[in-house]
Amino acid sequence: MTSNRITICASIFSNGQKMRKHSILLPCTKNILGVVKVLKAVGYITNFKFVFLKQRMYLEVFLKLVENPKKQSLLVLHVRVSKNFSRRALWALKKKVGVFVLTTSLGVLSDKEARLLRVGGKVLLYVC
Repeated sequence: MTSNRITICASIFSNGQKMRKHSILLPCTKNILGVVKVLKAVGYITNFKFVFLKQRMYLEVFLKLVENPKKQSLLVLHVRVSKNFSRRALWALKKKVGVFVLTTSLGVLSDKEARLLRVGGKVLLYVC
């Protein structure tokens, strides 16, 4: 169920960026909050805040907008890693561009933080 919500949030991020919106609303769960915190720490979004609508909690995420509309500042892709996919191939992809967002035993972390803490986990998103 978590990967479905993450996939929906990835499409909301992409669509909000394409439509040049200043902010988007996401449902507030632990994993989505962790992903948003990682994206803020890396610098892909400006800020976020909690919003209550109809007795439910949401996250209002403020996107970074670029003056040049052809240049995309945020592209979120959902990555599904099968068991046959080697971790070396995964880190080889990392050497190019972007950030992997992982869910670990310590919470949701970026790939750099996970390497520093020497923990592994499941890939939720690849942001480039």
